[in-house]
Amino acid sequence: MDAQYGISNLAESKLWDNLFDTEGLLNFWQEAGFYSEKDINSIRETYGGNNTNWRNYYYQADRKLAEANLSYSGGSEKSDYFVSFGILDQEGLAYRSKFDRYSSKFNFNTEVNPWFKAGLNVNIAYTEQEQNPYGWNYLSGGLSYLAPPFYTPYDKDGKEYYGERIPGWNQYSLSYLADMFPYSNNKIQITGSSYIELTPVEGLKLKTLNSIDAFDHNVSSKRSAEHVQYAGNGTTSESRYRKHQLQTTNTAEYSWNIEDIHNFSVLLGQEWTKYTYESVEASVQGITDDRLSELDAGTGEKTVSSGKNEYAYLSYFGRVNYSYDDKYYGDITARRDESSLLAADNRSGWFFSIGGRWKLKSESFLKDVNWLSKLDLRASYGTQGRSEIDPYEFYSLIGSNQYQGNLGWAISKFGNPNLGWEKQKHFSVAVEASAFDDKLNVILEAYDKRNEDLHVGVPYPYTSGVTSVMKNTASLKNTGVELSLSYNIFKNKDFFLEPYINLSYNKEKITKLFSEATGDGKYWPMDGYNLIWTVGQPQTFYNAIWAGVNPETGAPQWYIPGDDPSVTVKDPNNVTSTYSSTLSQNIGKNLNPDIIGGFGLRGGYKGFSLEAAFSFQLNKYLLNNDSYFALNPTVFDAQNQNVGILDYWKKEGDVTRFPSLDYTFTQFDSRLVEDASFLRLKSITLNYSLPQKLLEKSNFFSSARVFVTGRNLLTWTKYSGQDPEVDSNLTYGQNPNTKQISAGFNLTF
Repeated sequence: MDAQYGISNLAESKLWDNLFDTEGLLNFWQEAGFYSEKDINSIRETYGGNNTNWRNYYYQADRKLAEANLSYSGGSEKSDYFVSFGILDQEGLAYRSKFDRYSSKFNFNTEVNPWFKAGLNVNIAYTEQEQNPYGWNYLSGGLSYLAPPFYTPYDKDGKEYYGERIPGWNQYSLSYLADMFPYSNNKIQITGSSYIELTPVEGLKLKTLNSIDAFDHNVSSKRSAEHVQYAGNGTTSESRYRKHQLQTTNTAEYSWNIEDIHNFSVLLGQEWTKYTYESVEASVQGITDDRLSELDAGTGEKTVSSGKNEYAYLSYFGRVNYSYDDKYYGDITARRDESSLLAADNRSGWFFSIGGRWKLKSESFLKDVNWLSKLDLRASYGTQGRSEIDPYEFYSLIGSNQYQGNLGWAISKFGNPNLGWEKQKHFSVAVEASAFDDKLNVILEAYDKRNEDLHVGVPYPYTSGVTSVMKNTASLKNTGVELSLSYNIFKNKDFFLEPYINLSYNKEKITKLFSEATGDGKYWPMDGYNLIWTVGQPQTFYNAIWAGVNPETGAPQWYIPGDDPSVTVKDPNNVTSTYSSTLSQNIGKNLNPDIIGGFGLRGGYKGFSLEAAFSFQLNKYLLNNDSYFALNPTVFDAQNQNVGILDYWKKEGDVTRFPSLDYTFTQFDSRLVEDASFLRLKSITLNYSLPQKLLEKSNFFSSARVFVTGRNLLTWTKYSGQDPEVDSNLTYGQNPNTKQISAGFNLTF
């Protein structure tokens, strides 16, 4: 059994740490002329000199993390089993964020007789989850950093405002929101598989594997009829979601050898998968009494909707393995896949792979090299298909609409009867080596991945009634190198020390776009995503490029792009002070980082051991949408701001970060695209295992260990937002990452 208890806090607080306090904000407002001295004094008198730390209100500190697991395993000579039960209770930092899980696992394997084996694996989990509903564009959540510090959620007696808006801030308190908007979200999920394996003759294995992945998900949300703003008009919403995925895999594998030198294995298989997802959603208004808050109790408007998605895969595959004298290995795989997600004439696809391995250490010219214990060279080339898109993309669909007050039908989506597989061609070559009594271990791999016929929503004229049509077009190439290296500096009975590093370098290049793309298929601006795809380049950010503040006039300046916005143009003699989206161009910063990796250390002395793991990303960029709000005092002149806005133009000759107060300080330009490269201490764990001699005296425990773990304790980054590790092009009101400290124990009986 094992158990742990810990606490969570904000992993990164730069966004909050750089905000004005009360005096700083009021002084800036007076200096900028947003408010008169009389108004500023009135604010001081009205709010009594409060200096509220809103971070501690909207993101609570020291949130609980508790987890416990109990497992038991056993068996006999021909059977084994494993049973476990677990519970997790985790509180989030933001209002109404929590995750509880109750889980159990059961595994059983048995050998009925020498030619008949069977097994069962079942996992069941029940979860209750609450997710902050005020993320993103809400002042009570994702934008709460804009709250001026002189407002406070507590009255003069220290009680949280309840049933009325927070004076000045004009938002309801978190406790009132919690009571007025009750919410529940629970899911029961089961994943399981069973198999039967037959060996009718020596070397032949017949196996059938059946699996299921299913859940039943219920979400209920209400607005209380007692809410002061909606008195007597409560609402109820109920949603039910159900998914089940069934899969059957049948294989026949025959293995044999010739003179213990030539080893062969042939496998043939068939696989079938069916996915079904169903949803029912209903809501009602006009709840007059919270004691009667079911759907049928509403007196107002009622809405109901339902949906169902289904798709299936059918595959046939085969594999041939061959090895010679434990030196040379080769394999060939072929498969035929059919997907109902694709158009009828293109549902089938053939894919293959071929690979080999050469154990050079087994060769005579290396056998006597004692310091080298392993040297393998391997290479592979293969193709595979992808069809994971929304169901029914190949169909043309219609939907209901309103026209001049009358119900009608309209085209909601144009289908594509030619929609087929995305294809990937993957070549890799690698070296695996171990040396110095296996102290040094190295894996170095180079790869070339080419994705063709990508599924892309190609823009379509708005006059058609739709905005895009899914097509197989565009190609993308990724080449790179991956390195894994570890070294046991010391390793004996009492002491060991092993550092390691994993490193991945990737270079991305778009090799083809659809013919409808701009510039005769050369580039495709995606304004809504602030990105541009350009043939011959990786995915890059697409914004107006900031040219600085005119030191003579205090006006903002942006570079005027050339005729081809995929080419970065920064001509200091061709700038404008009038911002518009037409200024967008390739800013020369890639969407995806070039280098991703991690490094760490495993070490120990007698019963003590330490494990530390760092992760990092280099040349990573994020569009920090939060800065648009926190660095824009002329637009958000009644909210708090980042202290960086003090660097604004005041007189001729000033060289500043922001323009004069006559202009908008921040636009959606290249300044929002920040360097989000980071180094983070992902985890560090100190363990202590009790001595075996002590445990033998108890005759109860076979092992006992206590530990202390920290996660995301340290982060080094220039990024000014909530979290640099976000996997996105844009961050906005992001629920922040957490750092955790926990302590626990592990006991084996």
